[in-house]
Amino acid sequence: MKLSTAFVLLIQSISVLASPPRRQTNGPIPTVEGPVTGGQRGYPFLAYFGDISRIGYVEEEYFLSGTATRYDPVGNLTLDGKWTLQPSTSSTYKTRILVHRPRNSARFNGVAIVEWINVSFGYEISFGGDAPGLYEDGSIYVLVSAQHVGVSGYTVTNPIGLNQWDPERYGSLNIEDDALSYDIYTQAARLIKSAQGQRQVLCGLQPTTVVAVGGSQSGGRILSYTNGVQPLANVFDVTMPLLAASNGAGFAINDSQNQEGVPGFSVVTNVRTDLRVPVWTINSELEASVTILLNTRQPDTSLYRLWEVAGGSHVNGPIYQTLIQKMNRDGVPPPEPADPTASQVNWLPVVDAAFRYLPAWVHQNIPPPSKPLISTTLINGTIPILERGADGNVIGGVRMPELRVPIAEYIGLVGTSLNGESIPYNSSTLAQLYPTHQDYVNKVTAASQAALRGNYFGLSGCVGDSYCASSGGSFLVAVNK
Repeated sequence: MKLSTAFVLLIQSISVLASPPRRQTNGPIPTVEGPVTGGQRGYPFLAYFGDISRIGYVEEEYFLSGTATRYDPVGNLTLDGKWTLQPSTSSTYKTRILVHRPRNSARFNGVAIVEWINVSFGYEISFGGDAPGLYEDGSIYVLVSAQHVGVSGYTVTNPIGLNQWDPERYGSLNIEDDALSYDIYTQAARLIKSAQGQRQVLCGLQPTTVVAVGGSQSGGRILSYTNGVQPLANVFDVTMPLLAASNGAGFAINDSQNQEGVPGFSVVTNVRTDLRVPVWTINSELEASVTILLNTRQPDTSLYRLWEVAGGSHVNGPIYQTLIQKMNRDGVPPPEPADPTASQVNWLPVVDAAFRYLPAWVHQNIPPPSKPLISTTLINGTIPILERGADGNVIGGVRMPELRVPIAEYIGLVGTSLNGESIPYNSSTLAQLYPTHQDYVNKVTAASQAALRGNYFGLSGCVGDSYCASSGGSFLVAVNK
């Protein structure tokens, strides 16, 4: 992640509207083909890991085709995010969406989460598609292939885009350039909001809350979409730029990363404060370290929330292990081996919990609770850094059980690594904190239950021993028994 120089931020207060505006469904709707089956491999790339039918869900893939429009900025892409775009040239495209929906329509909760698939590895990865809470709640999850690299891969000798991964299945897909990506994403969302699309790809289910979400690289695109395209398209009910660290993407044809190791264009920006839809930014400790230098933290309002996950890193251990499982199944090489020293604080349960607040926020004007941000202090009286307590962990932020019952120092940013670090406490420190193993288990149980009651921990049923078993097997050092 590229660190930018600090800016002075002037934050404007947002005006509160009594009721949410009606989202638009007028505009181009893509042609649908599918459900898609067959191919050399017989299943879709980035499919659900495991048997999705066991959780009462159906996974179906569809091809979308149409004509997408590029956007040109009018003036500069300013720090306040109040950007103006104008339609530019257009090109045809053909891409795919992957739809996860409840098999039983009675389970559907009205929420459709539309993820902009990340392509920063040179192929597609999903950050949220395996989060258990959204399936427990009965949400629809739609993954959208919106970018050129996801379809065609990096410009290298052996690219690993969809075209190459299964030419028989995906050989006809084409996205000319990423300047088209914003409108492709809009059209995919517009499809699932339309009666036609609900018949074609949702088996008649009718979403009432449609959420734009993306993480890391695609979080930056969601941030730029929020500032530039949402005011024009007015399709989404909520936008969630995750792990973006106030770095938005560009709109020009050559702004994207199309080669490994060559970063794309980015622009430091806030979320604009004159939107009429809720925006929820969730950052790990790593992005918090960046935003305090950029001075781009924004205060909560009736239509904005910022949560920071203490101890979490951009690519934490549990997240990367999940990604590697899919990479191994799909036969694509991980960009690097798993880092055993990475931070083991997973921000995904926090995102999972956040989804549950959205219908009340959109339809009843009941915003999620505000959470304390991670505390800061100054070096030499001038340079802001995150403040750490006596246990080595940051003070404040959304605190997962790992931070409430620590057995290690969890650091979100170490040098230029996105993995962070976990530094286990020594045995004498552990013995002082937790005289017996049962004492430790009791405290983890209490912390997990408190997190569930506080609605910032989305893995229902994962408390106490089950939390230790599911999370701790990979990283918890032995406690004194």
